Amino acid sequence: MATDDHMKVTAVGLPSGALSATFGRYELENGQHIEDVVLGYSTYGTLNETGDNAVIVGHSLTSNSNVSEWWSELMGEGDACALDLANEFVVCVNYLASPYGSSSPVTPDPGKQNGESYAADFPTPVTVRDNVRLQRLLLDRLGVRHLRLAIGGSMGSMLALEWAATFPDFVTELVLIAGCGRHTDWAIGIGEAQRFSIMADAKFKGGQYAPKAPPLAGLATSRMMAMLSYRAPKSVDERFARGVMENPGECADERVEKESADVVSVEGKLGGTLVAEPKPRAATAMRKPSSHGDIGCTAHANESASETLPYFAVESYLQYQGKKFIQRFDANCYIQLTYTLDSHDVARGRGAYEDVLRRLTHRTLVVGITSDVLYPFSLQAELADLMPNAEMYAIDSPHGHDAFLIEIKELNKAIARFRRGERADPDAARIANRFPGGAAPRSAPREDVEGKTSLTIPFAGVGRRPDENENENENENENENENE
Repeated sequence: MATDDHMKVTAVGLPSGALSATFGRYELENGQHIEDVVLGYSTYGTLNETGDNAVIVGHSLTSNSNVSEWWSELMGEGDACALDLANEFVVCVNYLASPYGSSSPVTPDPGKQNGESYAADFPTPVTVRDNVRLQRLLLDRLGVRHLRLAIGGSMGSMLALEWAATFPDFVTELVLIAGCGRHTDWAIGIGEAQRFSIMADAKFKGGQYAPKAPPLAGLATSRMMAMLSYRAPKSVDERFARGVMENPGECADERVEKESADVVSVEGKLGGTLVAEPKPRAATAMRKPSSHGDIGCTAHANESASETLPYFAVESYLQYQGKKFIQRFDANCYIQLTYTLDSHDVARGRGAYEDVLRRLTHRTLVVGITSDVLYPFSLQAELADLMPNAEMYAIDSPHGHDAFLIEIKELNKAIARFRRGERADPDAARIANRFPGGAAPRSAPREDVEGKTSLTIPFAGVGRRPDENENENENENENENENE
């Protein structure tokens, strides 16, 4: 298995290859403003003379604007690629409050004489709509007159949908992957639990923490929680199989993480071997850490308390991912971005939710994941059902929300077909209401399916229906490349 973090950066700041643009005073929906607002962004391909071959890409919660870093499989030359760099001008803009180049809690606050960063004083919330309106100013500056496509996964799909609602005549097509039309109470609750884990860290200090003493334990914990929401129970259970860690003396470098998910972290170092089933403690057994000095966390004041505890592989995996994440992200930024997610409601101030979606007549591909627990499949089915020119494409994978990064090759093929004017899945299976939440999407024009009990549903991923893979090991072809 490859790395579980799709990001290559190891620090905050504008990533290599990205660009930066500064604007003046920017008024937010909440009535506050950002002086000399800055946007980090990346571009690929060439804008044509008429300025109408542009594509806007929305990134996920903790990604940056370098699409080539996390979606390279979708980029290339020719119509076999979802993003055709030979004929299109692709733009991705870093969100406000993100630590990768745009104005955020880690950037200097013009209102502070000493050059300190915004920290807890960054305006909140910054909405998805705020981001879209500001990104439009950037596109105007770049000479973009029309968008062929707005596309994004997870948080990026919310941005793409908001583009269509805010500037309906500026966008032709949409590809909405693993998102929703409005952030649900379930997702808001998950975000609040993550925020509270940060806020409960004594070093958080209401967001006014010292840059050299951030709340690492809280941020690492929030990442551990998020990682579980990006997967699904079956995927995690089959991957780790209640395995425990042994052989603590072994050591490996970063390359090992790319070769095996069985190598994990103790005090920030890699080492250990996965053993399929827990067994009595041996001389070579890896002791469960009683403290994590690298993040200032003590799990057991009595060190002997961990002597008899099994050190499950899933525990070590999550600890490693949490510690890796804190090297490239900031706690205040994470909190702010989750508030941005919570702001998402495409119908806010526009009328009834169903009516607003029905007015979005753009040709649309909605992609859902059958095992997604963060944004369940029924949410994408809802979009496809209400948007009059939408086609539904299902990634039938056991790997949860991150399947849109794992099953990437099939996703690219589906989007490319859609963009060529074809069905996203040429071999669509006919399946009646078999999906989580009881919602079945319409993938054909409404008049073709109205009143029918059997609907045409395209499937991606491993190309099987939900009832055809119950007894198979889906880990065989897994390409680990996790989200957010």
